[in-house]
Amino acid sequence: MMPLPLQFLILLVAGWVSRQQQELIENLQEENRTPPTMTGAEIAAQVDRGLPARLGN
Repeated sequence: MMPLPLQFLILLVAGWVSRQQQELIENLQEENRTPPTMTGAEIAAQVDRGLPARLGN
């Protein structure tokens, strides 16, 4: 059995990772919502701007 402080630390890190993942999921879901007033060109421009940032360029 692991020492209690180590168990606490692992639980703390797991909770933090879970919150970070949930925040990322919420941000990506919001980003994927496209307002119905956007034209095809505006959508394409928005996608083109976001792609390099995700690729790390």
